[in-house]
Amino acid sequence: MPYSNGKFKASSRQDKAITHPPSPLMIIAGAGTGKTSTLLHRIRHLIVSNSIKANHVLLLTFTDKATAEAKQTILEILGDKANSIFIGTFHSFCHSIIRRYGPKSRIKDVLWKESDILFYLINHFNDMDFIQSRVFSENPIKAIRESFIPFFGRVSDELLSPKELESKLKDIENSQYWFLDNFPGIHPGNTQFNDIVYQLQDLVNAFTFFQKAKRNLNALDFGDMILNCYEILKNDVSVLQKVRSEFKHIFIDEYQDNNYALNKIVNLITKKDPSITVVGDEDQCIYSFRGANYYNIEDFRNRYNSHQEYAEIALIENRRSTQNILDLANAVISNNSDRTPKMLKCLPDEINSGPKPLWIQANKEETLERLPELIHMLVNSRETLYGDIAVICRGWGNVTAAADAMQKSGIPVDIHIEKFFDVPIVKDVLAWGHLILKDEIARYGMPNIFGPAVSLSGRILTGINPSDLSPANKLTSSQSYYFTHGQKDKRIPVHHYEYLLNYANKNNIQASFWLIPDAYHVDAMFKYPDEYGQKMKKFFEANLK
Repeated sequence: MPYSNGKFKASSRQDKAITHPPSPLMIIAGAGTGKTSTLLHRIRHLIVSNSIKANHVLLLTFTDKATAEAKQTILEILGDKANSIFIGTFHSFCHSIIRRYGPKSRIKDVLWKESDILFYLINHFNDMDFIQSRVFSENPIKAIRESFIPFFGRVSDELLSPKELESKLKDIENSQYWFLDNFPGIHPGNTQFNDIVYQLQDLVNAFTFFQKAKRNLNALDFGDMILNCYEILKNDVSVLQKVRSEFKHIFIDEYQDNNYALNKIVNLITKKDPSITVVGDEDQCIYSFRGANYYNIEDFRNRYNSHQEYAEIALIENRRSTQNILDLANAVISNNSDRTPKMLKCLPDEINSGPKPLWIQANKEETLERLPELIHMLVNSRETLYGDIAVICRGWGNVTAAADAMQKSGIPVDIHIEKFFDVPIVKDVLAWGHLILKDEIARYGMPNIFGPAVSLSGRILTGINPSDLSPANKLTSSQSYYFTHGQKDKRIPVHHYEYLLNYANKNNIQASFWLIPDAYHVDAMFKYPDEYGQKMKKFFEANLK
């Protein structure tokens, strides 16, 4: 009889995966095939059958939401024994290793999230006097958001040290042909080749600068968690042995989203007597920007396929879609050669071909005209109800346009957009609210306030100098504003925005200005929010029409 527990009834392939003995097992699970349920019931089965002990189990997920759901489910199907299982994200696992076995002086390090990193780098961009790139100098905040922070993350994901980065720089040639040969995906039309070498040098120097700053401030980010955990396990054999003894059986969900650094950590722990189960599907890799790719699946296969109990099981029975939709998905994804071949299908007792997907080619205006017509046709023919129809758009602007077109056509609409507190304008309102309240969260909202107001060509983003605030006339602000024109040596500190206007007019140039908030501005806004707000309002009304 196939495995079952409560309402869960395993298919033949799920049963094979669940009951496989402790060993290297890779479950290649297509979309909607019940992969997470299979993984959790495998853990339950192995514990209940006394094949493994709960306190030796490590279950790794990729999001906090997935972790919470896994904890709830495993508790429901296993009972109190589930409390002995370590269930968490990779970052939380790495952080626990650092806290238990890392240097005592770093135990209380504060975690910096992306908003904290952004805030710090914006306020200390002026301290990076090594910046040579004209592109970075012209728009610091864009450089930090789109270049610095992503680069820092990839460096950690690839376990690269500052010394290794420096050595890689030595091999670079300052030639357009060299970059085109070594970076085949680069777009010649969107690339300033005369600035690339400077950008790469700046990124490496910025990484070293940032790492030093975090050490001095007793802070760490998510990348540090992974890098520091790896260094501890790699360099301390006694710690590695303790971790191996504690976590003898490792289970990983969404394995396709693993990256090089996480693979190295797992491989260190499972090097001897591997009992590891991974669930993944390279067709669903959504973290390629973070280093995840087909390599993870292939590496697992090459590393463990010589083990006598190694197995690879594909879950292909989809529980969500009709066969016509699955046929279309199978046909599209089959064009990708870097994948494990599999054909998704409906459950044997739920064969329902369903209507064929229809592709209508139209521009935006035509789409907004045709969409209400199609919905009315479906409803009037009694094929469906309004509440059974979903319209999925790319981008918030398209959602509101489609909703408006349907409402004008008499179609009831229930709009679902991004989470309320993730909407940019809501974040801005909250940031200003915390600033007015002067609470402990206020400082972290500064990037939300100033982030969008950057690089408006020929305009000044603020003309408020803290020293202009009458109660704070002792404050100075010589480092609050920077005028950038051309290369680094043209960056000019100024005391007041009229100086900027005079300089631009005198030199007959189209200038760009950026606000780089510093401690003086923050203090002034905290001490005199009403006066500061009024000055800002008046200036924006006068200059940003």
